[in-house]
Amino acid sequence: MKKITWFVLLIGLSGFASAGGSLDIGLSQESIRVEHDATRIGTGMHLTAGMLYQEEDGYALSAGFNAVDVSDPDSDLIGGLGIKGFVYDSHETAFSAAVGGFVRYSPDFLNGLGFEGLLYYSPDVISFNDTRSFYELVARVTYKVMPQARVFIGYQDVTADYKEVGEKPIDRAFTIGFRINY
Repeated sequence: MKKITWFVLLIGLSGFASAGGSLDIGLSQESIRVEHDATRIGTGMHLTAGMLYQEEDGYALSAGFNAVDVSDPDSDLIGGLGIKGFVYDSHETAFSAAVGGFVRYSPDFLNGLGFEGLLYYSPDVISFNDTRSFYELVARVTYKVMPQARVFIGYQDVTADYKEVGEKPIDRAFTIGFRINY
């Protein structure tokens, strides 16, 4: 119950800066990943809040900030750099502040087909509670099914490296899902 309360709080707070955004939901046989991205129109500010729940290996909650280039809002290539804070548990509860970013490429000549990826990494210096590092890696192939929605198939790897037991994945899975922009 505590995890759900934190997630609802993070989603609610991300909405304060919003004038638009997206909801991203990805599923595998044993996991669900939900992320809300609140965008302040006319600025490059994107606030995110998300959660990953894996039936066998744990969970991760995240909240972050990305700066995105808005000089050409109709560009085929969109990217952002920023930071995400993660609270997670695949061995014991820990916290990491990960730096990284995302990129999305969907040119018109591919008739709706697109590619996207994200990587956030936290080295030892910003990983806490007996963790050496943490990372979130996502790669996807997307397809535009309507102007404001894309379906995807992809791969996600979210892993913590604990000092006592080594690497403990929270989730490593192929996923299907969708992203809705509003």
